[in-house]
Amino acid sequence: WKNSQLEKFGSYATGLALPSSDIDLVVSDTKRKRREEKDKEMDTFRSRFQCLAGALGKHSWIQNVKAIDTAKVPVIKFTASVKNRSVPVDITFNLQNHSNVSEWNKGQATVHNGVRSVKLIKDYLEKFKSLRPLMLILKQYLYEKDLNNIYTGG
Repeated sequence: WKNSQLEKFGSYATGLALPSSDIDLVVSDTKRKRREEKDKEMDTFRSRFQCLAGALGKHSWIQNVKAIDTAKVPVIKFTASVKNRSVPVDITFNLQNHSNVSEWNKGQATVHNGVRSVKLIKDYLEKFKSLRPLMLILKQYLYEKDLNNIYTGG
């Protein structure tokens, strides 16, 4: 995916990460393509998505690879072993620039706002100084009640 960019978002990007937090990454296109190129790329996206998941699973420091192509935003979830610690990682894909994205997502628009929201959250944290401790307490509470994962209803 030579014309793609990998960016972090979520709690690690905003400075609101807990020890239990996952690392959120998004793969985005970096240049506009002609319609024919986009159509061809979307046709191969599913195979490349599965190929990436398979390639990640071949590394000894990566476990529990799950490729979820039924989510509104396609995601590959896995656990990485880093310095004797297991770190959950989510890799999502920004497909909003693809002309036939509706074929992937059953007609729903696939817009990824994760990276854009980082600036907004950082601005709020700067403006409202008491927001950071409140958010960290809330995140820990949700984690302890197992309500912190959007995929399981949290």
